[in-house]
Amino acid sequence: GPILSKSHVNSSAAVLAPVITYDKLVNFEAGWVDVREVAQAHVYALQIEEAAGKRFILDGDAGALNTEDLLPMVHAAYPEYDVKSLPLRLPKYMSTILEWSPKFVLRNIFGFSEFHRNIMTKKLKVNNGQSKEVLGIEYRPLEETVADTVGSLRQYISS
Repeated sequence: GPILSKSHVNSSAAVLAPVITYDKLVNFEAGWVDVREVAQAHVYALQIEEAAGKRFILDGDAGALNTEDLLPMVHAAYPEYDVKSLPLRLPKYMSTILEWSPKFVLRNIFGFSEFHRNIMTKKLKVNNGQSKEVLGIEYRPLEETVADTVGSLRQYISS
Protein backbone atom coordinates (compact mmCIF):
# COMPACT_ATOMS: atom_id res chain seq x y z
CA GLY A 1 0.00 0.00 0.00
CA PRO A 2 1.01 3.62 0.00
CA ILE A 3 4.01 4.86 1.92
CA LEU A 4 3.66 7.98 4.02
CA SER A 5 7.17 9.43 4.03
CA LYS A 6 10.60 9.15 2.44
CA SER A 7 11.81 7.04 5.38
CA HIS A 8 9.34 4.33 4.32
CA VAL A 9 11.08 3.93 0.96
CA ASN A 10 13.35 1.37 2.64
CA SER A 11 10.42 -0.63 4.03
CA SER A 12 8.78 -3.63 2.40
CA ALA A 13 7.50 -1.24 -0.27
CA ALA A 14 11.12 -1.10 -1.46
CA VAL A 15 10.44 -4.38 -3.27
CA LEU A 16 8.78 -2.31 -6.00
CA ALA A 17 11.30 0.54 -6.04
CA PRO A 18 13.40 -1.04 -8.84
CA VAL A 19 10.43 -0.60 -11.18
CA ILE A 20 10.81 3.16 -10.81
CA THR A 21 14.62 3.25 -10.82
CA TYR A 22 14.89 0.75 -13.70
CA ASP A 23 17.07 -1.55 -11.64
CA LYS A 24 16.68 -5.31 -11.72
CA LEU A 25 13.91 -6.67 -9.56
CA VAL A 26 14.96 -9.41 -7.16
CA ASN A 27 12.59 -12.31 -7.71
CA PHE A 28 11.30 -14.21 -4.69
CA GLU A 29 8.02 -15.63 -3.55
CA ALA A 30 6.03 -13.99 -0.78
CA GLY A 31 2.58 -13.31 0.50
CA TRP A 32 1.35 -9.78 -0.15
CA VAL A 33 -0.84 -7.67 2.08
CA ASP A 34 -1.68 -3.99 2.01
CA VAL A 35 -0.35 -1.91 4.90
CA ARG A 36 -3.85 -0.46 5.31
CA GLU A 37 -5.23 -3.91 6.14
CA VAL A 38 -2.36 -4.48 8.56
CA ALA A 39 -3.19 -1.22 10.35
CA GLN A 40 -6.89 -2.07 10.35
CA ALA A 41 -6.17 -5.54 11.81
CA HIS A 42 -4.18 -4.00 14.67
CA VAL A 43 -7.04 -1.70 15.57
CA TYR A 44 -9.66 -4.44 15.31
CA ALA A 45 -7.53 -6.84 17.38
CA LEU A 46 -7.66 -4.30 20.21
CA GLN A 47 -11.39 -3.68 19.84
CA ILE A 48 -12.82 -7.17 19.31
CA GLU A 49 -12.98 -9.31 22.45
CA GLU A 50 -12.87 -12.58 20.51
CA ALA A 51 -9.45 -11.57 19.13
CA ALA A 52 -7.83 -11.51 22.59
CA GLY A 53 -4.86 -13.85 22.83
CA LYS A 54 -5.08 -14.97 19.19
CA ARG A 55 -2.58 -14.64 16.36
CA PHE A 56 -3.66 -13.65 12.89
CA ILE A 57 -2.09 -14.30 9.51
CA LEU A 58 -2.47 -11.22 7.37
CA ASP A 59 -2.06 -12.15 3.74
CA GLY A 60 -4.08 -10.87 0.84
CA ASP A 61 -6.39 -13.12 -1.14
CA ALA A 62 -3.99 -13.36 -4.11
CA GLY A 63 -1.90 -15.91 -2.24
CA ALA A 64 1.84 -16.27 -2.60
CA LEU A 65 3.27 -14.78 -5.77
CA ASN A 66 6.73 -14.13 -7.15
CA THR A 67 7.75 -10.51 -7.31
CA GLU A 68 7.87 -10.76 -11.11
CA ASP A 69 4.13 -11.57 -11.00
CA LEU A 70 3.59 -8.01 -9.78
CA LEU A 71 5.10 -6.48 -12.92
CA PRO A 72 1.97 -6.77 -15.12
CA MET A 73 0.01 -5.05 -12.33
CA VAL A 74 2.51 -2.20 -12.31
CA HIS A 75 2.35 -1.95 -16.10
CA ALA A 76 -1.47 -1.83 -16.05
CA ALA A 77 -1.42 1.13 -13.65
CA TYR A 78 1.75 2.87 -14.94
CA PRO A 79 2.53 1.92 -18.56
CA GLU A 80 5.38 4.44 -18.62
CA TYR A 81 7.59 2.20 -16.47
CA ASP A 82 9.73 -0.37 -18.21
CA VAL A 83 8.50 -3.46 -16.45
CA LYS A 84 10.10 -5.74 -19.01
CA SER A 85 13.41 -5.66 -17.15
CA LEU A 86 14.47 -9.16 -16.25
CA PRO A 87 14.07 -10.11 -12.62
CA LEU A 88 17.02 -11.81 -10.98
CA ARG A 89 16.31 -15.48 -10.44
CA LEU A 90 17.96 -18.01 -8.21
CA PRO A 91 19.69 -20.41 -10.62
CA LYS A 92 18.30 -23.97 -10.48
CA TYR A 93 21.64 -25.38 -9.33
CA MET A 94 21.72 -22.89 -6.41
CA SER A 95 18.18 -23.81 -5.45
CA THR A 96 19.19 -27.48 -5.41
CA ILE A 97 22.28 -26.73 -3.33
CA LEU A 98 20.18 -24.79 -0.83
CA GLU A 99 17.57 -27.52 -0.68
CA TRP A 100 20.06 -30.28 0.10
CA SER A 101 22.83 -28.46 1.99
CA PRO A 102 23.27 -29.20 5.65
CA LYS A 103 22.45 -26.34 8.00
CA PHE A 104 26.14 -25.92 8.86
CA VAL A 105 27.10 -25.22 5.23
CA LEU A 106 24.22 -22.80 4.75
CA ARG A 107 24.94 -20.83 7.91
CA ASN A 108 28.73 -20.79 7.92
CA ILE A 109 29.65 -20.69 4.24
CA PHE A 110 26.73 -19.00 2.51
CA GLY A 111 25.44 -17.00 5.50
CA PHE A 112 21.91 -18.37 4.97
CA SER A 113 19.62 -19.42 7.78
CA GLU A 114 17.04 -22.18 7.60
CA PHE A 115 14.49 -19.42 6.92
CA HIS A 116 16.47 -18.24 3.86
CA ARG A 117 16.67 -21.78 2.55
CA ASN A 118 12.94 -22.34 2.98
CA ILE A 119 11.85 -19.06 1.42
CA MET A 120 13.97 -19.74 -1.66
CA THR A 121 13.10 -23.40 -2.16
CA LYS A 122 9.58 -24.06 -0.85
CA LYS A 123 6.13 -22.95 -2.00
CA LEU A 124 4.56 -20.56 0.51
CA LYS A 125 1.00 -21.37 1.59
CA VAL A 126 -0.89 -19.61 4.35
CA ASN A 127 -4.49 -19.30 5.47
CA ASN A 128 -5.91 -15.85 6.23
CA GLY A 129 -9.34 -17.20 7.19
CA GLN A 130 -9.14 -16.30 10.88
CA SER A 131 -8.31 -12.68 10.09
CA LYS A 132 -11.46 -12.52 7.99
CA GLU A 133 -13.71 -14.42 10.38
CA VAL A 134 -12.67 -12.88 13.69
CA LEU A 135 -11.45 -9.43 12.65
CA GLY A 136 -13.69 -8.97 9.63
CA ILE A 137 -10.77 -7.95 7.41
CA GLU A 138 -11.66 -7.58 3.74
CA TYR A 139 -8.50 -7.66 1.67
CA ARG A 140 -8.37 -5.25 -1.24
CA PRO A 141 -7.27 -6.55 -4.65
CA LEU A 142 -3.51 -6.87 -5.01
CA GLU A 143 -3.68 -4.78 -8.19
CA GLU A 144 -4.92 -1.84 -6.12
CA THR A 145 -2.21 -2.33 -3.50
CA VAL A 146 0.53 -2.49 -6.13
CA ALA A 147 -0.77 0.59 -7.97
CA ASP A 148 -1.04 2.59 -4.74
CA THR A 149 2.43 1.49 -3.60
CA VAL A 150 4.10 2.49 -6.86
CA GLY A 151 2.11 5.73 -6.96
CA SER A 152 3.35 6.71 -3.52
CA LEU A 153 6.94 5.62 -4.22
CA ARG A 154 6.99 7.95 -7.23
CA GLN A 155 6.79 10.92 -4.86
CA TYR A 156 10.01 9.95 -3.09
CA ILE A 157 12.16 8.21 -5.69
CA SER A 158 13.52 9.83 -8.81
CA SER A 159 14.11 7.56 -11.78
